[in-house]
Amino acid sequence: MSLDELISAGFAPVAEWWRDADGVAKCKDHNVPRESGVYLFVLGGRVQYVGAALKSLGGRMRSYERRQRAPRSTRPVHKKLADAIAGGERVEVYARSIASSEVCAWRGLPVNVPLGVEAALVAAIDPPWNRRGRTHVADTENEDDEDEKVVG
Repeated sequence: MSLDELISAGFAPVAEWWRDADGVAKCKDHNVPRESGVYLFVLGGRVQYVGAALKSLGGRMRSYERRQRAPRSTRPVHKKLADAIAGGERVEVYARSIASSEVCAWRGLPVNVPLGVEAALVAAIDPPWNRRGRTHVADTENEDDEDEKVVG
């Protein structure tokens, strides 16, 4: 799935990460929505990470900014973002507001729309900074290999 397709689906550039002259990670907030929704970290026109914020996209970006100033997180995305910024890259943030109260049903079961969109995009794009996407692909490959060994 291309960035152009995501833009057509309503994603828009809302912020940008970079390193200032003092080496401090900065996030320039162009127009980050206060609502819940799904966000993308984009590097060189390619989606590196897909995330969901159930309370506020702006609050989520502020959380990332705090973690860049005082890195304590063990989440790989925080390190990947820090490494990109430290390497002089500019990481764009795209977002799409989706009400967290928006729930639809699948076979009678409730589906939280922002989390469903996040999961679907991770599966479709397999962004390198999303651990879940990588783990799922690796697990599927291992299961297939084991099935082939048993059958063969």
